[in-house]
Amino acid sequence: MELISALLGSVIGGLLALWGTLLGARLQRRHQAAADVAAEAATIRGFLGAIEAELSVLWEV
Repeated sequence: MELISALLGSVIGGLLALWGTLLGARLQRRHQAAADVAAEAATIRGFLGAIEAELSVLWEV
């Protein structure tokens, strides 16, 4: 009986650890996707700012 209790406890503990790991991975993926979008937007804004600066210099010349 003690062996069955130990096995059952280890299975339940393992399943909870698996669930926690999968949940953490999903949250990390969502966070990384949001960070990637923000970084891409910042890159595009920087690129457009550089084009604006070049065009303003050309306009003045």
